[in-house]
Amino acid sequence: MNKFITALCLGAAFFLNPISSQAQTIGLKINEIPKGLVIHSVSSNGEKLVATYLGQKGRTYDFSVQVSGRKSGNFTAREKYDAQGRMVRWIGNGSYNEKWIPHYCEFTLGSCVHKHRDQYSRGRTWVYQIERKGDMLTSLRRLKSESKWRAPKTVTLGPYNIRMKQEITRTDGTKWWRKVTKIVEP
Repeated sequence: MNKFITALCLGAAFFLNPISSQAQTIGLKINEIPKGLVIHSVSSNGEKLVATYLGQKGRTYDFSVQVSGRKSGNFTAREKYDAQGRMVRWIGNGSYNEKWIPHYCEFTLGSCVHKHRDQYSRGRTWVYQIERKGDMLTSLRRLKSESKWRAPKTVTLGPYNIRMKQEITRTDGTKWWRKVTKIVEP
């Protein structure tokens, strides 16, 4: 009888826990990506990125990102992911720094909330709602303080759950996209 009650309590805890029953992360397949993998991409504003996987660096899994085609100039950045392949930090040109706590929610199915901080210590809490159909993710987002969802973003996944194509209509009505043009295995 005690085993039955214990099993019933554990089952109820699992199904009532919103994180384990609703959220599933579609992170990069960090453990499958070969060190030295290079991802080339271009965006609708002419920006080009070349991301090289560096492997595990301490507690994170890092990409070195060469950014070119920006009006502000070219630079090298660092993307940092946790062990589940979720982005947790972006260290850009000079002192520019972004951090997501607990992680960037854009690739977590169902509902997810993260706090975004930048180098100016501005913090905003974002709410996401993400659905998946095949290799396509559709996300809605809004600031926690807002009630209206912003325009949806679509993402097409590829090998290692790399974001092969991203499209969004910005709040000013302009459309933005980024697409992978080439993946080079080491």
